[in-house]
Amino acid sequence: MKRRTNFDLYLDEQMKDPDFADRLKKAGEVWEAALRSVVGRKTSRFRGSVPTEAELARREGRSYEPASALLSRIKAERQAKEPSKKVRQDRVVRNRKRKR
Repeated sequence: MKRRTNFDLYLDEQMKDPDFADRLKKAGEVWEAALRSVVGRKTSRFRGSVPTEAELARREGRSYEPASALLSRIKAERQAKEPSKKVRQDRVVRNRKRKR
């Protein structure tokens, strides 16, 4: 019998939360679709005969966001949450001048 790790125990505890279990299931489905897409493209002899991830998402009725759009959205959200680093540096410089 395989010895259970701390991660196994942690995952068992997290799976009791229905929201977590649902998100994990969806992530697994997306991962499987991505693997199918990659494997299919590598084994296909004709370019275009294997559906893209966007096409698979449309067929399966799930959302799809290109990586470039995802990165842009994440950057915009971070900038909205945090003040820019330049502002922080300006504050430090101003404070140093006052202390002298």
